[in-house]
Amino acid sequence: MEQSGTDRRVRKTKSQLRLALMELLVEKSAKNISVRELAERADINRGTFYIHYRDVGDLLQRLEDEMTDRLADLCRSHRPEDSAPGQFPFLRDLYRFIRDNADLCRVLLGPNGDIAYTDRICRILRDNFLFDFLSLFYPGDRQRLNSFCSFIVSGNLNLALAWLREGGQESPDEMAQLSAPGSPESSASSGYKPEDIFFAQDQCFFTLASRKPKKMPHTPPTMWVRWDTLSVLVRPSAISLPK
Repeated sequence: MEQSGTDRRVRKTKSQLRLALMELLVEKSAKNISVRELAERADINRGTFYIHYRDVGDLLQRLEDEMTDRLADLCRSHRPEDSAPGQFPFLRDLYRFIRDNADLCRVLLGPNGDIAYTDRICRILRDNFLFDFLSLFYPGDRQRLNSFCSFIVSGNLNLALAWLREGGQESPDEMAQLSAPGSPESSASSGYKPEDIFFAQDQCFFTLASRKPKKMPHTPPTMWVRWDTLSVLVRPSAISLPK
């Protein structure tokens, strides 16, 4: 019974410290947060803090590791070949994950977060799912695929953060459809093959990256709408996509 009571107190203390750190990260970066300030915000003494963590960076590292471990598990639970035409269960579950961990995502991936951690999240998404998924359409072309992966991951990350900032009005299913790469289903009604859709998106990526607008008359209009929406946070404002 005594051990159970001790465990509850430890969990409560750690929860208070995590919450306090997340609140402070909204205000400033981790390097500007002191143990004294964190302990005061959590309403505990500094000695109690040092029982559990070495410093603020140690606590932050554990928060980051916890989220990346769960995200990696989510990625590994999906097989690229299971994404049927017009359906993207991975993206749906990814946006559910983001919604369920909204506060953590806002602070760890927001303005006061560590850019190295954002890169780490991008690598997890790319290496544990997206690269293999796109390899189904771009076999053997690793250089182009790596560039395309970076574009998609960055676009989805910025879109997800904007979604959270605006209150998450859309459902995870709606966000998955909005941010999904061109699906074979969208190409079926327009006479385009899946590889045509991905080629069009790839050209869109290189157009954005080079800041040189390029019309692609063979591109399905729906793809321009979808990718214009996805890329609005990352594309140069000077670029004008075709109607």
